[in-house]
Amino acid sequence: MSDLLPLSEEIPRHRADASAEAPGLRLSYGGETGHVLGRIEYGQSTGVLSAAIQVPLQALAGSPSSEYWLVPDAPRRETVGALTLASAPGLLFGAAALGPEACTADHLEEGTAEVYSHLLRVCAERGQQLVRIWNSMPSIHSGPQDLNRYMRFCKGRADAFEAHYGDGFETKLPACSAVGSHGSAPVMHFLAAEEDSTYLENPRQQSAYHYPRRYGPRSPSFARASLAPAVAGGWLMLSGTASIVGNASLHGGDVAAQTTETLRNMRVLVHGDEHQSLRGHMAATKVYLRHPADLSVVRSLLISELGPSAPVLYLHADICRPELLVEIEGISCPPA
Repeated sequence: MSDLLPLSEEIPRHRADASAEAPGLRLSYGGETGHVLGRIEYGQSTGVLSAAIQVPLQALAGSPSSEYWLVPDAPRRETVGALTLASAPGLLFGAAALGPEACTADHLEEGTAEVYSHLLRVCAERGQQLVRIWNSMPSIHSGPQDLNRYMRFCKGRADAFEAHYGDGFETKLPACSAVGSHGSAPVMHFLAAEEDSTYLENPRQQSAYHYPRRYGPRSPSFARASLAPAVAGGWLMLSGTASIVGNASLHGGDVAAQTTETLRNMRVLVHGDEHQSLRGHMAATKVYLRHPADLSVVRSLLISELGPSAPVLYLHADICRPELLVEIEGISCPPA
C-alpha cells in the first residue's frame, strides 16, 4: 500500500519544461488528439455525463474551462452505483453527483460516507489506489460555526476512510481539494491507479488529519500532495493549498499576503525549499478565489511566480475556512 513520505526525505526534483505529457496519461486543455479518459467542465451546470463531469464553478480567467485527461486507447465506460467510471490500462477515472438532498444537515454526513465508502470498495475490487480527489459542494459554510457543512462533509469522509482502512488510515489518504460551489448539489471526481502513489506532507503545516477539534469533529482527510506513479503521469499533484502555517490561517483580509504564503507552501511541496521559484515547474495550476474582484491582484502574483505563459485557471469558489480568500492547487511536472 502507499505510505507517507515526510519531506525530510528527498523528493525528486521536477523538470523545468512544464510538459503535461507522460506515458499512459496526458492532461490537455483542448487542441490535442487522444482518447478522453475524463473531461471536467467548469461553469453553471452540475452533473455527470458519460465522459465528463460538470462542476458548477465559474471560470474567471485563464486556461479554457475544460480539462481533458487523455489516454492512448479508448477507455471502457460504465456506471457502478453512484459512480460513473472510465478505465484504461492501470488507470481509473470516476465521478459522482449527490442529489440536492445530500446538502441538508441530516444527509450530508451520511451521503458523503456512503459515496466515499462505495468509491473505496470499487477501487479495492479493481486493485486501484486513489491518486487524487476533487470535491465541490454548495454553501460550504452553511450551518453552525462548530459544525458547518464542510465539517459535516469531513466527518462523513473520515468515517468512510476509517471504516475501509481501519486504524492508521491516515497513511492511505490521497491529495484532495474541497471547495464551495454555487451549484445545487455536491459533485466529486477522482483519479486512481493500479500502482501505488506516495503521499506527502508539508513540514510548514500540521497534517490536516491531525487538526484540533475547533476545525470540526473529524479532521480533514487528505495528504498535502500525491506523487503519482508513472502510469498516472508521474506528476506531483498538490492538494488545495492555502495560507495556513501550522494549523492557523494567516493574513486575514489580505489576499495578496495569503497568495504569497500559499505559494511558499507550494514551493516546499515541489522543492522542499520555500525560497525556490515554481517557474517552469507547474504543468497546470488552478486558483480558487472567494471574491472575483481579487482576480487582478492574485493573477499578477501568479504571473510573477509562474511566468506569463504558465497554464492557470481561475475559478470563483468559497474556500473551506471563512477567513481564507484564495486556495491554489497544481500539478508539477514529472521528475527528470
